[in-house]
Amino acid sequence: MSKSYLVTGAGGEIGTSLLKHFTELSDGLSDANVVAVDLNDLHPEVNQKRVQFYKGSITSPELLETLEKKYQFD
Repeated sequence: MSKSYLVTGAGGEIGTSLLKHFTELSDGLSDANVVAVDLNDLHPEVNQKRVQFYKGSITSPELLETLEKKYQFD
């Protein structure tokens, strides 16, 4: 089973840098599920083919419960 990682604040500067780093790596993360959450859209520089993006707030219990059930984060 591949690993799953959740990046919150994905539309901000740090979140964008982290997503770019994750999606550019080939060793160990090539088959990982990278899930991003933010109230804003992702930066255009992020490889959106490798990222599952959810527009919403991490303070939403419903969203977090749905994501945890679907991805079972590491």
